[in-house]
Amino acid sequence: PDKIVAAVRNGGDYRFVRLVQKDSQYRPLYRLTMPEDGGVNYHELVVEVSGDKPLITNVYLYLSGESLSESVRRVLIPALASEDASIVGELSGTEAEILKNREVLRQINSLMSQQKFEEASAKFSELTPELQRERSTLMTRLVISQGLSDAEQEAVVEEMAKQIPGQPCSDFPLFALRKKQAKHDDVIQIVDRLQKSIEDPYLDLLKVDALLAVGKTDEAREAVVRVKTACPDRSDVYWMEIAVSLKTRNFDETARLLDEVGKTFGLEFRDLSSVPEYSEFIASEQGKAWLKKQDEASGSKEPSESPAPAEKKSE
Repeated sequence: PDKIVAAVRNGGDYRFVRLVQKDSQYRPLYRLTMPEDGGVNYHELVVEVSGDKPLITNVYLYLSGESLSESVRRVLIPALASEDASIVGELSGTEAEILKNREVLRQINSLMSQQKFEEASAKFSELTPELQRERSTLMTRLVISQGLSDAEQEAVVEEMAKQIPGQPCSDFPLFALRKKQAKHDDVIQIVDRLQKSIEDPYLDLLKVDALLAVGKTDEAREAVVRVKTACPDRSDVYWMEIAVSLKTRNFDETARLLDEVGKTFGLEFRDLSSVPEYSEFIASEQGKAWLKKQDEASGSKEPSESPAPAEKKSE
């Protein structure tokens, strides 16, 4: 909860998306949007009723691909086993492998905390092959690879796609890498797959830049409209809609949307002359007319050079 509160305070967002049905149980699904384009995560809440009070008894985290209780259990097993050796005989599968490799895992975590990623990667190869292919261990390898190279990340995300195919915990890292590599068609396919799995209209926003890059402007515009309809109070959706209008040189629409985002979110515009994406708009007749209207509204004696990425009006 503290991390969620901190994210929201720093400009992130935590919103209810829908109810997810698992067998006869309905679970609230929440979207955590991190600040400064830090990505998204989804939390599926396991709710049980005690008396007449609903209680959150567990949380399934889409990025890690496991519940909170599973994460805690994996951490506690080595500590418990060191105090009670009889536990060892009761474990099987992945948990037994974790216990067998606990010293190597401890060393890996220590090296990662020191940002010694090359050494951590070398130490990872000492794990048993079975554990190297396990989901939570692949997540550890992913973090290590992010401190190394794109080639290493490529190898990890491909292994994750092989071992845990079609799951958000493997698709989100793959999306981030393909976006970084500007592999736009892959980005579109991955977002569509995530959308099918998660069913959150907001996800369509993640593929708009890729759609624009491959010339699918109509699809980009339609995607933004879908997101805006579902999430009318998110400013990033409005800015993406403005980006589409700039890309398609629909400057009448750009001017209208700038007015709309200013009114909706109480923003005032600052100088945009240093922002390359707005240069054509500023030089256009529509842009000049919009600037003039801004100057008249603010009572400026001197015409401003250009408009804004915006700042919120003081109360």
